[in-house]
Amino acid sequence: MTKVSVVVPAFNGDRFVGEALASVFAQTYRDFEVIVVDDGSTDETIRLVRAFECSQLSIIQQANSGTAAARNTGFRAAKGAYIAFLDQDDLWHPDKLERQLAAFSNDEVGLVGTLMDYIGPSGKRIAISGESSEGRMSDIAAGRFMPFPPSSMIIRAEILRALGGFDEELYRVAPVDDLDLVARVAATHLVLTLPESLGSYRVHESAETFTKFYQMQDATRFVQARIGSRKTGEDLDWDQWKTSARSTKFSRKHDLANYLYRRGGLRIANGDWLRGVGSVGFATLLDPRYTLPRFGRQFLFPRARNRKSGIK
Repeated sequence: MTKVSVVVPAFNGDRFVGEALASVFAQTYRDFEVIVVDDGSTDETIRLVRAFECSQLSIIQQANSGTAAARNTGFRAAKGAYIAFLDQDDLWHPDKLERQLAAFSNDEVGLVGTLMDYIGPSGKRIAISGESSEGRMSDIAAGRFMPFPPSSMIIRAEILRALGGFDEELYRVAPVDDLDLVARVAATHLVLTLPESLGSYRVHESAETFTKFYQMQDATRFVQARIGSRKTGEDLDWDQWKTSARSTKFSRKHDLANYLYRRGGLRIANGDWLRGVGSVGFATLLDPRYTLPRFGRQFLFPRARNRKSGIK
């Protein structure tokens, strides 16, 4: 039986997917399969994936249905005891799988993520993404805290199947299906963050974290409200919540500060220092309680070794 199944959802990813797959095949741990789920691409994605010509690689093509559906298609075809996820524009360091799998020696651990380097479109390192999960299990289970990027995640396959995978209906609202999944895992198992960077999380203009940013903020609050409802034995659907939900002056300021902070980092990565610093500065004026700790954690006191992935 294959130990790890690596699921790579891909949609019009010809700009970066080759680098992403190269980082998987450069792993020091070798007992894995790679399942690329092409979610209706119309560019050169499939040609680039097929160019690898590796027995460990399989390709599934489907009509465009979204990242959550593509991830579910991949894990349902997987043969591994563990499922790892890698988005088409991100990268892994060569020892990522090897180091993460060791953390599953504790039977109570259900899911393991890592810190990752924030990188811009060119691959330039911006900052560190991710935080320790220690002492934060209640926040994770409540959907208030996502400790690491989804491209760092490895989960026990039996747990993922028991949970039914990612919530595809939720993804149609906004791409917070990973937050929802991690929260559901944390309700019954430990979720760990390895305190070192074992990959690179790429930010760019066409990433959903930018194109659907404000939808993601609303959807995050919906996930938190739905978790609370389910604890009382009830449920909550999006239309029901959206009808009654009201934004506040504080939430609007926080969302704008969050967006400007991210935008500033991307501008700096692209060499636009003047506008980048201006965006971060404005974000700090709007919500210093959010931006200052985040800035210190990501830029001033990174808790990860600054290692290169070795992928050109």
